[in-house]
Amino acid sequence: MRFKLKNGQPFEAEGIKGLRYNTKEEYSVGSAQYIEVNGRREKVRSLNSDRIYYVIEGEGNFMVDGQIYPVKTSDVVIVPKMSPYNYWGTMNLFSIYTHTGEPIEEEKLESVQDGIRKVRVRVIKPE
Repeated sequence: MRFKLKNGQPFEAEGIKGLRYNTKEEYSVGSAQYIEVNGRREKVRSLNSDRIYYVIEGEGNFMVDGQIYPVKTSDVVIVPKMSPYNYWGTMNLFSIYTHTGEPIEEEKLESVQDGIRKVRVRVIKPE
């Protein structure tokens, strides 16, 4: 299988925008995205997919399970499912989500004094 960025489906969220390479119908156990980061992505936790991020260019930071990792061009970050994470900076990323064929579910999280509080569950359904 081959997917082209020019055929990708656009998406936007806080601090990011990008294109999804493939749909669930095209490939049900994984998805790939091109992501432009210009700011801070909201803190989330994936309920059913591991996530792999490759820094194409630029620099920034990932916070995974409370640990901050400075990143720059050619670095890779792996985020296991159920790990709270976010990232920020000015960088372009390539990401791969692995999953079971079910819709990707993630919780949007926010920091509170006692730790992390779940705000809502979002289901991501690639078209």
